[in-house]
Amino acid sequence: MSRKRLHSSTTSVGADVSNGTAPLPSKKNRTQHLLSDHDKYRDLIIELVSMRDLRREKCRVNQARYRKRQDKFLADLELGNQQTRAEIQKLENQRQRILFATPTNETVWNIATEYFRLFRHGFAAPAPYSGLTSNEAEAVIPRQSHKQLEFLQAAMSIDVADGTLRGVDALLENWRLFSLYHKGIHLELERIEKDGACSVVATTKTSLTITENTIRNVYPHLSVDEFGDFELSPLACRLINQRIEMNGTVRFSWDRSSGRVVTLESKADMLTPMLRLLGSLEDVAHAFNDARITLEGKMR
Repeated sequence: MSRKRLHSSTTSVGADVSNGTAPLPSKKNRTQHLLSDHDKYRDLIIELVSMRDLRREKCRVNQARYRKRQDKFLADLELGNQQTRAEIQKLENQRQRILFATPTNETVWNIATEYFRLFRHGFAAPAPYSGLTSNEAEAVIPRQSHKQLEFLQAAMSIDVADGTLRGVDALLENWRLFSLYHKGIHLELERIEKDGACSVVATTKTSLTITENTIRNVYPHLSVDEFGDFELSPLACRLINQRIEMNGTVRFSWDRSSGRVVTLESKADMLTPMLRLLGSLEDVAHAFNDARITLEGKMR
């Protein structure tokens, strides 16, 4: 029995050898093989990471160069714009000096036409500041309205008068408030006629829209209830969002010795369009009784 088992075992081993089946690698050999593959993958990963970092650095450098070129372009563009604006202002000043330097019979005509050109849409507040309040808008005058202000300073005497208004600053302030509280102002010059040796009279038509802002600031007594809260009165409701046209005149009186306008008498007929809207003189009188504007269109 023992011999038979030994013979069988010997035969089996011989069969494995004769079949050419290699023995399994040892655990140590398998571990070394795995470590060798791991080193290969690690080197590949390091190389890929290095290539990625290199591409990122190139992109960062290229973006920095691009931003630098863009910043230089914008700086050069802004400098060019500033130089252009300064040159335009210089030419405008020269034009005004030439236009108003020598007192002649035609100078007052030139002043009148230039006045209506500059103020055809009221006070020239810049677009970004169109929604400012009265106090905030005060800061706009020295910045954006130079053309209007410099024109008045060049063409008008220091104490130029328009009714109760005295001086260039008062004239411009009246225009500012008038424009701030009304919408869509359009001043149209219809004709100019000579009136004496040193004055001309311009016939005008002014159109504007009355808004809730107008009611609040120009006719505040029409928008407050008995408790002091904001509430549109029946009269205010008949005025709001209405567009009116006012006929008017502006007289320019010229002083030959100073070569400037000394009197600017402006009048607008607000009575006619307001009477048409409100229907009775009593209602018109009530509307203007505590208003911040007169029936001649001047702010109080």
